[in-house]
Amino acid sequence: DPRQDLGMRWPGALPVLAWLGAYAAYMLGTDALFHWRGPFDFAPWRAIPLAVAVARVLAVGVIGPTAEELVFRGYGYARLTRTRLGVGRSIGLLAAAWSVVHIEYGWQVLLLLFGAGLLLGVARHRTGSVVTPVAMHVLWNLYAIW
Repeated sequence: DPRQDLGMRWPGALPVLAWLGAYAAYMLGTDALFHWRGPFDFAPWRAIPLAVAVARVLAVGVIGPTAEELVFRGYGYARLTRTRLGVGRSIGLLAAAWSVVHIEYGWQVLLLLFGAGLLLGVARHRTGSVVTPVAMHVLWNLYAIW
């Protein structure tokens, strides 16, 4: 069943909120230590038309993370965990592959993203749902683009 393979089920509000809190702590903590996000600068947002800003938020903040999570923590997780790799190695391999997709950010950020990918994978495993890592990834991207 494709819906089951992708983890397309609602895990409940409490688990999603708990994972969002853990992910926010990792996101904010790594940013405080390494300043990967850079300063808050709203000037570029004021310089573009509202429609462009909305399109950017939707593309980078919602659609992109949703698509990535369906591929990595949805389909990839379902496929790899059925192999001899098992859950732990599958989560690690998917976290590594996902971080390498973001190669343009440099190796320091790739290491942070590897840690984020591990959290996304564990959240997928623990909740049995791709909804949780989608929400977590959307949170990260919305923070990163503002």
